[in-house]
Amino acid sequence: MWKYDINSSLEIKQEGKKYIILWQHPLTGEFRKCEAEPYQLLALKIVSDDLDIKELSVEEGVHPQYFYKILLAAERDGLLIKKESLIKRGDTVFENAWFPSDIYKVADVFVLQWHITNRCNYSCLHCYNDLSVPELTLDQAFYILDSFYDFCNLMGVHGQISFTGGNPFLYPYFFDVYYKAFTLGFSLAILGNPVEEDELKKVG
Repeated sequence: MWKYDINSSLEIKQEGKKYIILWQHPLTGEFRKCEAEPYQLLALKIVSDDLDIKELSVEEGVHPQYFYKILLAAERDGLLIKKESLIKRGDTVFENAWFPSDIYKVADVFVLQWHITNRCNYSCLHCYNDLSVPELTLDQAFYILDSFYDFCNLMGVHGQISFTGGNPFLYPYFFDVYYKAFTLGFSLAILGNPVEEDELKKVG
């Protein structure tokens, strides 16, 4: 997903078995010095060695989400600098438009609104749902998740999935898909009907 460079001001010194890091925070301009935490060293190794998060998660037996949290923490520390997204507004309409800053021309997050089912526990007169549309199998849904992950990783954007329907809770594999999406590091939202509290706790 998000891609990073190592802060160019960073210096690492070894003192015995300890690593001391010195750097200037890119946002505050503050100079910092401390003994490196294990998560900071891991984040620096991931970026410096250009490690593949999916492969690393398989090797270590943990979910990709674990490594993305580490990278995000190192970014907040100012050790890592987020690379610019490759999704940019480049056609003439936007080139000629007035934007107060170039940040409005670059997408940092890419949102997938996933209409995962047409099943619904209501029968609203204005609804356009067609119940005859076939649903995805679990394998097909997992394929979409993996493809979306690869796309976000290629483009250097953070992925966000908004599950909707119908009522997404009525999709037979909803909790399996939701859990996998979480472990891949996506931000998640549910656009559905009111449900029982016990159902919400399953995705809490």
